[in-house]
Order: sequence, then C-alpha cells, then structure tokens
Amino acid sequence: MMITVISPMYNEELIIEKSVKNMLKKLSELKEEWEYIVVNDGSTDKSLEIVSKIAAEHQKLKIVSYEINRGRGYALRQGFKAAKGDIIITTEADSSWGENIVLEFLEHFKKNPTLDMIIASPHLEGGGYRNVPLYRVLLSKWGNIILKWSVFGKLTMLSGMCRAYKRYVIDSLVLEQDKKEIHLEIISKAFALGYNIGEIPAVLEWQNLDLKKMKNANQNLMLKN
Repeated sequence: MMITVISPMYNEELIIEKSVKNMLKKLSELKEEWEYIVVNDGSTDKSLEIVSKIAAEHQKLKIVSYEINRGRGYALRQGFKAAKGDIIITTEADSSWGENIVLEFLEHFKKNPTLDMIIASPHLEGGGYRNVPLYRVLLSKWGNIILKWSVFGKLTMLSGMCRAYKRYVIDSLVLEQDKKEIHLEIISKAFALGYNIGEIPAVLEWQNLDLKKMKNANQNLMLKN
C-alpha cells in the first residue's frame, strides 16, 4: 500500500520550510511506501524556491507548480492527478492540524476498514481550535451546523480540507470546483454515491498567529496594488 499526502501552497515562505521538513520527518516513520506532493498554487513569494531546495534532497517530495493562482480546488485537483497512493490525504501546508494527523488517519482506517473517507473535525469531542481568531471559529462552527442540518446527518466538519480518502473515492468523482467549494463538492458527490464517511477528532491550531497576520497583510497589500 502506498500513501500520498497532498498540500496546496500559496505564499507560505514564512513557514513552509519548517512545515515541509516536519511532514517529511513524520512520514519517514511510516512502514508503508509514501510520497508527499506540494502543489504550488501560483505563489509570488519565495515559497517555490524554498520547497524546491528541499525536494532536491528528498526524492519522495514532489512539486506540482503553475504560475497563476487558481484556488484551493484547482490545486487539489492537480494533486489528485499526480497522486500514486492507494490512500490520499489532503492537509494544509502549514501543519495546522499537527504533525501526527497522517498517522491518525491511517490508524483509523485500520480500525474501521469499511470506511471510504475520513474527515478531521475540530467539532468532535477531543477536537478543537487553538490560536485561531474567534470570528474564524464561529464562522466554521455555524457554517458547518447549517450544512449538517441541510443534508449530511451526523457529519460535523464539511468545509475543511484535512481529509483521507481511499483512492477509488477520488477516482470515481468528477470534480469541477476551483475554489474552497471543492470540499463540499467532494462530500456531496461521495454522499450521493453511498460512500461510508467517518470523522476523527482533531485540533486545528494556527502555529504562529503573528505570521498569519503578516501573511494576510502582505496579500491584502498586493491586492491593493
């Protein structure tokens, strides 16, 4: 069995070196074969340069890159096309779900072999938020509550990217969304096809709130210019 981890990246030069190296270190503990794919979604800073230097020393780190920012959905779709794994895990490039999230997904699949897809949820007991602005927490909680009531039953996290899929799930879905709507698109189509979707509790932690603020400020400045 082979594991593929996919992380979209856009202007993460402040944190990407540490995050990628931490992920590579954690993946090296796996008994299974693995690959780590970083999708450069048109970064305009030094993110691609930094990751390229790391990739030169790590054969299992692969880069998918294009010049124009297209959005998270497009980045994930390009990562899916490049993935070779029997299990595909998608997670943020800034390690905001912790270093052990990949191992936790794999362990949950082993304990629950009938699951087709697993979602990391901060809304389950044992999960939560750390160092995340209150407005972001409330937006996530209320948005997911509304979505849960509308269609998806017991699922508590419908809008997040941190997930694990058995490969046949991704292969069976015709995905079209370029932005964050892809998360709901995937669940909607997987749900319609009758796939068994589970969740694990997880903590979403912004590793350095000051760096997040700096990144957002830089992006806002670029937009104004």
